[in-house]
Amino acid sequence: MPIIQVERKQIRTQIKAAIETELQERLRGYCRFSGATNDQVVSGALKFLFQSDAEFTPWYEAHKADAQPRRGPRKRIASEMATAAGSPILDKTVPITGSKR
Repeated sequence: MPIIQVERKQIRTQIKAAIETELQERLRGYCRFSGATNDQVVSGALKFLFQSDAEFTPWYEAHKADAQPRRGPRKRIASEMATAAGSPILDKTVPITGSKR
């Protein structure tokens, strides 16, 4: 019995994501197994993930009103470009790591 619960009537928004080939093959297999579409399985898997991560819910509630992140590469403004030209550029990115277990 599939653990992903499929909801048929929902308002939908389209996203674009690239996944590894092996995951795509397993997704197709799970769709055949459960009788659901790719969209339904991915939506159900995300809902399951969000409900299962105890640390995410309080964080989300505290941050859901924050401004949405920009899409695409960050554009520098003139003052940043002048500062970067005279000093080393600091990498402010945060690596994505696996979940804590």
